[in-house]
Amino acid sequence: MTDSAAETNTKPNATRSALTDRVLNGAFTPPLLRRFVRSREIGLTLFAGLVGACAAVFVAFISNAAALAHSILFGLQPGVRLS
Repeated sequence: MTDSAAETNTKPNATRSALTDRVLNGAFTPPLLRRFVRSREIGLTLFAGLVGACAAVFVAFISNAAALAHSILFGLQPGVRLS
């Protein structure tokens, strides 16, 4: 019974495998960018900074959207917080 369970878990998922291969082989990243990030420490640092900046913009957007929703739903004046 354990052999059949082990065989079931080891069979690869064809869809996931193809997507994983595309991501790992760089189908979604330009070769020049990938080479720059992998070959230089400054490239990795700049890429990390870009990811951090994008995350900060996203957090600011979500925060403003939540403040707008609170003002609409609860009738709060600008600058007033719920808690």
